[in-house]
Amino acid sequence: MSYFPADLAYRVDARLEPFADKTQKMVVQLSDGSEEVYEKYAHAVFSLGGDIHRLLIVKQKENFSILFKDATSGHETYGGGRYIDLEPANMTGNQVIIDFNAAYNPYCAYNPNYACPLPPAENTLSIPVKAGERYVEH
Repeated sequence: MSYFPADLAYRVDARLEPFADKTQKMVVQLSDGSEEVYEKYAHAVFSLGGDIHRLLIVKQKENFSILFKDATSGHETYGGGRYIDLEPANMTGNQVIIDFNAAYNPYCAYNPNYACPLPPAENTLSIPVKAGERYVEH
């Protein structure tokens, strides 16, 4: 596995914008064409690269994640997107720390027998996020 050099600029404090309706669900497409249902938890709003961005945080069971793509997707990182897992302990009040240095490729990047959730369209960043796991085809 290959990683970008760790960079504190990619560790951001984000404001949480929870959904008023706590029962919002969404259908997430998987890489094999199947689907899973996730709970829409909140939007994370943060500054990165001089711009304000927002990403949807999803919850499945007790796991909180951001599934995202950026301008490196398909070039320096996996084309299907990367994931960041969030620790509930780091989501205090209406704040969360997002560390893009912890972004990783899903299992399906390395084994086509796995079906991986694809990031929702709204979770595509227009900027390159040169942090976390890179992707090199073997």
